[in-house]
Amino acid sequence: MAGKRTAPRGAQRIADAPLESDVWIYRGVALALGIVAGLAVLGAILLAIATSRDTPQILIALGSASIGALAGLLAPTPRA
Repeated sequence: MAGKRTAPRGAQRIADAPLESDVWIYRGVALALGIVAGLAVLGAILLAIATSRDTPQILIALGSASIGALAGLLAPTPRA
């Protein structure tokens, strides 16, 4: 009896919509954005201490973009 194998109900739901049910995706993204933001801030501080020049614009852009993305990711969705 060779029948079609079906996945368990829970596994099928996860396979259909992993972004809605898998919390590890959001944890990984939040961790990566937090690391980028922290490194940008740390790099800007170290450059300011080590040299008398201004902070490079790329560090400011990376820090701002990662903090903005992290805020957008963690903000609750508005309910209509």
